[in-house]
Amino acid sequence: TFEQWHEVWLEALSARSVMGLEFPSFPPTQLQNRVHGHDSAASLDEAAALYRFACQHHLAGPSSPWFQSGAMLDFGSGWGRVLRYFMRDFPLKNIIGYEPSGLLAAVARGHNPYVSFLNGSYLPDGMLAANWFDFAISWSVYSHLPQNYVTAWLTETARVLKPGGAALYTTWGLRFLERLKIDAYRLNLGEDVHWYSQVCLQGAGDIDQRINDYKAGEFVWFDSLQNQQYGEAFISRGALENIIKTAELPLVIETFDDVTLQQDAFVLRKV
Repeated sequence: TFEQWHEVWLEALSARSVMGLEFPSFPPTQLQNRVHGHDSAASLDEAAALYRFACQHHLAGPSSPWFQSGAMLDFGSGWGRVLRYFMRDFPLKNIIGYEPSGLLAAVARGHNPYVSFLNGSYLPDGMLAANWFDFAISWSVYSHLPQNYVTAWLTETARVLKPGGAALYTTWGLRFLERLKIDAYRLNLGEDVHWYSQVCLQGAGDIDQRINDYKAGEFVWFDSLQNQQYGEAFISRGALENIIKTAELPLVIETFDDVTLQQDAFVLRKV
């Protein structure tokens, strides 16, 4: 069951061998915190939630059409946290992690030699094979990319997926904008708020305007780290539909969920 599989990975945090099998090891907690703000069980809980979501939508697990036979891609795989949960669903030789950071790609390879990690570019460079993947995932990548990068990677998604293949990606949404509005109010009262909210608010400008833009179907992005390639992206269903339509991509939005996970999640299907 899902719960038993999650317990296996939690056990692997402290025991390299579980049920007589050698599992991937884990990078230092300092590195985990640097990448996604938490470590160990908390980090696995977040990855497990995405895996559960995939299973519920028949994209992973025994109910998926490519169970133990297809190929999967984890775009922005980091040190390989999320894809670990999918290692029972796909042949190991068909699991690819794509990571633009050379450091993280090297860390991922060192801790999980059972699958492949590619160190690619921050924009598509043709490295990935066309029409090869059945399933693609990406956790907390589309929540940071500017619109031209999102368009480029959705175009790449359409290129590398097989017809009928699916992609599960996440992004920031209205929930986070509304949280930032509350945190801005608290800051004005002299209260402490999370450091990440403070960073975001420095680049957000008028939060009310951002919320209105989001509700109007516009692509909302602002530079939180003085880096034109990385900031905070809030992609509504309407904004996503506009990108797909404008770029004439053979993708349809199968699911857009703004409740279940910590970020909004959308499932795209290649037609």
